[in-house]
Amino acid sequence: MTTPLVLVLGDQLSHDLASLADLPDGSMVALCEVAAEGRYVPHHPQKIAMMLSAMRHFAEERRERGLRVHYSALDDPDNTQALIPEAERLAGRRGEGPPSGRVSTGEQRMNRRDTLGARAPVTLYHDGHCPLCRREVAWLSRHPRRERVVLVDIQAPGFDAEALGKTFEGMMGRLHLSDADGRWFIGMDASRALYAVLGHRRLVWLSCLPGIAPLMDAGYGWFARRRLRLGRWLERRRKG
Repeated sequence: MTTPLVLVLGDQLSHDLASLADLPDGSMVALCEVAAEGRYVPHHPQKIAMMLSAMRHFAEERRERGLRVHYSALDDPDNTQALIPEAERLAGRRGEGPPSGRVSTGEQRMNRRDTLGARAPVTLYHDGHCPLCRREVAWLSRHPRRERVVLVDIQAPGFDAEALGKTFEGMMGRLHLSDADGRWFIGMDASRALYAVLGHRRLVWLSCLPGIAPLMDAGYGWFARRRLRLGRWLERRRKG
C-alpha cells in the first residue's frame, strides 16, 4: 500500500493543517527549500531568511511529535530548486510515483494572481451550520452574477468529501472552491477566486499585492479558526 508523501509549503506551517491530520503509518512529511519559491513574486531577503528559519523549526517540531520528515535544504546538491520536481524526486526515492493524492493541487503553491483566472461557473463548498457562512450564502443568492456560482453545503446529507479527493475535516477547516477547469482554490485563495468570477477583480488584484497578501492570508487563517465561535457570538448579540 502506498503511503502519503505530504508536501507542506512555507505558508502552511500550522499544526492544524488538514493534510497532517490522521496520517497513516509510514507517511512522510516533506518541506522543500527551493530557489524558485523565492522568485515567483519579489521578496525581501530578510523575509526569505525568516521563512526558511520557520520551515526548519517546523520540521524539527514535526520530528519531535514522531512524524517522519524529509527536509530539502537549499544547498542540497541534489535539490532540483523547483517545488513540484523536488516533490517528484522525493517520491522517486521512496520507490513511488508522484506525490500522494493526499496532497491535492489545491494545496500546492500557485501565484495568488492565478485566482484572477478562475473560470465560471465555480462551485463553492460551504458549511451550512456556520452562521457567518449562511450570511455569505444569502448575499450570494442576491448577487447580480449569482449564476456564476454553484453552492454546495458540505453539511448536507449525502455529501461525500472523499469522492472529491478531500476530507470532511479539511473542508471544514478552510474554504474550498473549484472552477470550471477543475482547479481547486483553498482558503483565502478560494475567496479571491470567488470574488474574481463575481466581477470584483480590482479588489482581488489589490489583495494579491506583496505588502497586502500576507496580511490577508494571515487574517483569513485567524478567522477560519474562529468562525464558528464568532458566528455564535453574533447570533447571541442579535437575539439579545
